[in-house]
Amino acid sequence: TLTFDNSSNLSFIGQRAFRNNDISSLIIPNSVQTIDASAFAFNELTSLTFDSSSSLVSIGSGAFYDNSISSLTIPSSVTTISNSAFKNNDINDVIMPFDLSHRAIEIFDNNPLPLIRYYTDEVAFIFEQYILFIDNGVTTISNGFYRDNSLVSVLLSDTVTDICNNAFEENSISALNIPSSVTTIGNSAFQDNSLNTLTFDNSSNLSFIGQRAFQNNDISSLTIPESVVTIGDSAFEDNSLNTLTFDNSSNLASIGSSAFKNNDISSLKIPNSVTTIDDSAFGDNSLNTLTFEDDSSLTTIGVAAFQNNFISSLNIPESVTTIGASAFAFNDISS
Repeated sequence: TLTFDNSSNLSFIGQRAFRNNDISSLIIPNSVQTIDASAFAFNELTSLTFDSSSSLVSIGSGAFYDNSISSLTIPSSVTTISNSAFKNNDINDVIMPFDLSHRAIEIFDNNPLPLIRYYTDEVAFIFEQYILFIDNGVTTISNGFYRDNSLVSVLLSDTVTDICNNAFEENSISALNIPSSVTTIGNSAFQDNSLNTLTFDNSSNLSFIGQRAFQNNDISSLTIPESVVTIGDSAFEDNSLNTLTFDNSSNLASIGSSAFKNNDISSLKIPNSVTTIDDSAFGDNSLNTLTFEDDSSLTTIGVAAFQNNFISSLNIPESVTTIGASAFAFNDISS
């Protein structure tokens, strides 16, 4: 048994302070600000409680490593939790500060973790194993917030409007639906995942897809919503696209450099709203049919824009004023 006086002034618990004991139940006084590395590692803790008015700020690496804690509420005052702080426990229910949600895997390694919840004003994310549910209340997913987190699935609520740069980069997400509320997908937001299915809700409000947003995935079929105005450089480069469709009444104006380079698209109709197809935008595909909608607004076709395809017949819209070097080089154009 370990207890602290009700009027405790303890602020710092050092490295390995109570390591390798048989403590089964523990209440941390509200005065404690720092619990250092391995402070309570290798005990028999089944119950861990922090005072409701806790001043705790930092929990060190392996602080509660290898115990038997099953349920846990981390004080809202905590801003730092180091790797493996609660590794090797039996935790299946956690309430914790929202700002630490992106580090859940490192913090709770080797726990059952079917449920992670957040404080009332930020109840937004529920984490099941490597599945992330983004629930009502969240509007913005910040830069790099869930980068490299071993996620295999993400479900976005219809309150999300902005998915910022690198938000979900370097995960293993295989399927994704973008709700109609999303207006912006930032640079590299879903780059380097395992996406083979990408869909957008009906009545999508998405207007901007950033550079490399979905680069290096395995998407095979894609319909771009009519609301999209800009597709950034390399946005869908290095996928497995064989079908690419633009919604009727498309508002797309700009297709960035290498936006769809290195795919397997065989047929393509460019919406009449498009004004610019940038360098290498559709290079290294399998295009044998390329058409432009009537009343095209296209003015610029960039360098190598359609290089290395199998286009056999082509009609350039009258609106086009510039065709860049090698724009249609290495095709089969005969008429």
